[in-house]
Formats: sequence, structure tokens, C-alpha cells
Amino acid sequence: GAALFIRTLGKLRTTENAGFNRENVVVFNLDFTQQFDDKRRTTLYKELLARLETLPGVRVAGMSADFLLRPLYSRDGIVAEGYTARPGEDLGCHVHRVSERYFETMGFSLVGGRGFGPQDRRPAGPANPSALEPAVINQAMARRYFGDANPIGRRFSYHSQPDKFR
Repeated sequence: GAALFIRTLGKLRTTENAGFNRENVVVFNLDFTQQFDDKRRTTLYKELLARLETLPGVRVAGMSADFLLRPLYSRDGIVAEGYTARPGEDLGCHVHRVSERYFETMGFSLVGGRGFGPQDRRPAGPANPSALEPAVINQAMARRYFGDANPIGRRFSYHSQPDKFR
């Protein structure tokens, strides 16, 4: 297992286009031993990002609930406005929850629309469960569920399902 991991890391270092900017990016994991409620966790994350951005040499900081290269163990089933699924069609889609400025931090180029900003903030907790949340999707998802139509402003929802490990 360790040899496979080292070989994989070596291949990742030589991959020319990993899909994000690897230069001058520091990635680390937070593993809280103490459980926090949503409001306290959100406050901690905001404070951490604000403090990181004050460090010398830091231009921007962003956060993700999942690291891009880490295998995901759950997938979400997509239900998209105007899309009719075929019987038995796998509607799985990986979801990454990210902070404001995450796309800027990782050096992603957005084809259309925008990243997340202060206008997208929602209070922690189930205060308004029916409120719409903004999402950024990749081109493959846009083509699959919305075809040639502009996906900006289109609606979809998702529900958790176990990964099929295909």
C-alpha cells in the first residue's frame, strides 16, 4: 500500500494539468477531536480563513470539506430540472462543499457564472431548509443534465447515496 501511494504521488507531481494551480498552494487537514455544532464550526472556519489571509505572503485562502484528490466515499443522486433519467441510470455525482474564494485559491478558471461570495452566505442550521443554495458545476455535469442550454440559473437537487465503487 505504501509503495502504491508513493508511486501515485510521483505521478501526480509530474501531471502537467491537474485541473488546479499547484504552485504556492498549501493544503492541510483539520481534524477536530471535539465535536462542534454547526454555528461554532462555521465561526471557527471563518476565523481561520481571516487569520490565514493576514499571514505574510498569503494572497488568498479558501477551504473545502474534501480534498480534491482524496477518494470520496459517498455520492449524491442528482435530480435536475428538465432532465428525465433513463431507467436504472446512475445519477451519482460527487459534491464538494467549499468556501468563498476557494476557486480563486485553487486557481480554477470558471467558464461561466461566478464563484461564491458574501451574498451566498446562509446562517448555520436548518433556519430555512427550502432556501436555494448556489452551486458551481463542472462542464461534464452541465452537458449531461442541461445539454446545450446555459446551466446558469437552472435548478437541481441531490440526495445522498452510498458509493457503488465502480
